[in-house]
Amino acid sequence: MKIKGSQKAVTVAVCGLAMAAVSSVSRAQQMTALTLPNALPTATSTSPLPDAPMPAVKSAEPVAPRESVMQNIDVSVRDDVHAQSPDEGVALHATAQEVSLAAGAYNDVPRYLQTMPGVSFDTDARNTYLVNGGNAMENTFVLDGVEMPNINHISTNGSSGGFVSVIDTSAISDITLHKQLYGSEYGGTLSSVLDMHTRVPESDQRHGELDLGYAGSGFVLEQPIGRIGSTLTQYRHSIVNYLTNDIGLDGVPDYHSILSTSTIALSDRDTIKTLYLSSGDTLNISPNTEDPDDPNILNTRFGGNRSTGAVTWHRAEKNGGSDLQLNYSSVTSTTSQTSAYNNDAPVYSDRLNETPITMKYDAYLETSRVHVQGGFTWSHHSIDYNINQAQGFPTPYSQDPTPVDASNTSYNGAPHNYAVYGEGTVRAVGKLELQAGLRGEHWGINNSAAWMPRAGAKLGLGKRSFLFGGIGSYSQMPSLPIMLGYASNIGLKPMRNVQTQFGFSAIDRFGGHFMTTVYTRRYSDYPVSTQFTSLSLADMVDSFGQPYLYMPMVSAGRGKVLGFEAQYETNMKRRVFAQVNLTSRSVQHTALDGVWRRANYDMPILGNLLGGVRLSRRQVLTGRYSYHSGTPYTPFLLDESYNQQREIYDLSQVNAMRGTSYARMDLRYEINLPVRHKNLKIYSGMENVLGRSNFYQYVMLHDAYWGHTPYALTQMGRYMDGGMSWSF
Repeated sequence: MKIKGSQKAVTVAVCGLAMAAVSSVSRAQQMTALTLPNALPTATSTSPLPDAPMPAVKSAEPVAPRESVMQNIDVSVRDDVHAQSPDEGVALHATAQEVSLAAGAYNDVPRYLQTMPGVSFDTDARNTYLVNGGNAMENTFVLDGVEMPNINHISTNGSSGGFVSVIDTSAISDITLHKQLYGSEYGGTLSSVLDMHTRVPESDQRHGELDLGYAGSGFVLEQPIGRIGSTLTQYRHSIVNYLTNDIGLDGVPDYHSILSTSTIALSDRDTIKTLYLSSGDTLNISPNTEDPDDPNILNTRFGGNRSTGAVTWHRAEKNGGSDLQLNYSSVTSTTSQTSAYNNDAPVYSDRLNETPITMKYDAYLETSRVHVQGGFTWSHHSIDYNINQAQGFPTPYSQDPTPVDASNTSYNGAPHNYAVYGEGTVRAVGKLELQAGLRGEHWGINNSAAWMPRAGAKLGLGKRSFLFGGIGSYSQMPSLPIMLGYASNIGLKPMRNVQTQFGFSAIDRFGGHFMTTVYTRRYSDYPVSTQFTSLSLADMVDSFGQPYLYMPMVSAGRGKVLGFEAQYETNMKRRVFAQVNLTSRSVQHTALDGVWRRANYDMPILGNLLGGVRLSRRQVLTGRYSYHSGTPYTPFLLDESYNQQREIYDLSQVNAMRGTSYARMDLRYEINLPVRHKNLKIYSGMENVLGRSNFYQYVMLHDAYWGHTPYALTQMGRYMDGGMSWSF
């Protein structure tokens, strides 16, 4: 039996528009073979202490790296003293070559992150990632120092995942995932900051790449600007929509993106850097009402457009520097849902538009013993939201079939947000390094404010090892769809957590890196339902687009996370290289009733074994094996569900059950061929080589196939991948 989608809000659940998962308190959908699987092999790396030697650079390309004149002058904001982060040596780092080598990653950064220690996912058909026991909505994206509202296609506010990233890996030089006790310069996030850097273009000659793969086709072009700078332009368009009109979800996504950066050195001290990123996507889903195997009941039309532009003036000083940045973003999406079985009767629609305009200033000072930085941010955030579910829904959380939560909510305003921060690092005595930071932030949408202090320490045990630890407080507003989807939710408070972390890091004499970490998180003021006292926002992975999730909430929930991680990676210059990481973690939250329950993303054991072998100077074979101990889910009230021909969850057992364990193996082969003094890269691979049926969630089918036994949906099956890239 082929399951193609889900019952409510099909678009959302399948592609990342939104998935509500009370672990099973989520709609069911089939992630079929052409929805992208999850990502990722090749080792991730972390940076050691400033006085320790770096692990050897891991390169996937056999071609020698190109020299760039721009690398010899001070034009990159991240090359100055302020690049030092308080979690340096602890944050996870990877190069673009590592991402492109990763089996199953499809050159997609978020999918690659899913193999990092402490990072989990709800389904391997999307690139949603969850960090250190946090919700998917708790992640922030930064590109070249510019905060991005979202970096994924077929995704909206309130969801950090989607079909594929709008930023092609060929335009990236490296990424860093700050996932615990990150610096005070980052605001409005509880779980992680993904900091991406575009590659430094050549300034003395033109260079380009053409690529074709499953995630799309496009190009990257580098162009000099006289002798003072250069530009980089990247464009990509989907190709799946040209091959089929149905990838197994009664529709197919159509998307495109363009990225443009420029760097101009005005003098040896002043640099101007610009960035522009734009993307658009559509997804239309029409269930086949004559197919009894198709459980979808809604026609869904989704369209999204996003753009971000920024100008940064960087001034370098003898012992520091400063950045002045002006940026804007525009995020627009529309969703329309009608009943496929009731004469296309309107069910749900929205029109969401946001345009934040932000001014940001940062200053930095460094001496031999002290590093200090501080700054402020001010933004004018225009919001125009219209969410219409006038008919309401018979909620799956209640046995009462009467539609509830009918609403037609509109919000039009332009709140002002602002923040100030300061932090410093002092080399105290010997190899002891002390850190402290403080951030104050104000959100104008309901005049909420929070102070976020943090402190930490590092103790070097030698040139190759150190101990680290610290504590910090972080705050984030709930997503706008949650706050504005139901009128009374505008008063929700900022969510808060207090994080602690202690660990050890060392590099062996062969260049291998070992790190182990113990961490905790304590959440407070988490949104919980007032109607269903056992239901918390922590039971929902991606909430946008699920009409029955727009319900009255209050900031009364709590949460706790306890985790342990260990990882080891070899020197990537070796002919045979590998990385292994293991995570043990517990994630619990309370709803309004105060009872501690598993969160939807509680996975006690996660592990990844990654590696590869260089078959020759031009050939690389990589692989990955991933495991986790299963996803929690909420069982159905079977008799009531059968009698009413709809799914009804047993809220006395929220996340009380756990699905079977997840295991998957991926392989990837790459060969680089010289073609007229240029490089032609050809790659192929297979995902889920062993063909394992990994549990996703349960669904109860409607009409002819409705029965007392829930139907188990599985994640990605065995699937081939391939593509090519030509450099010129």
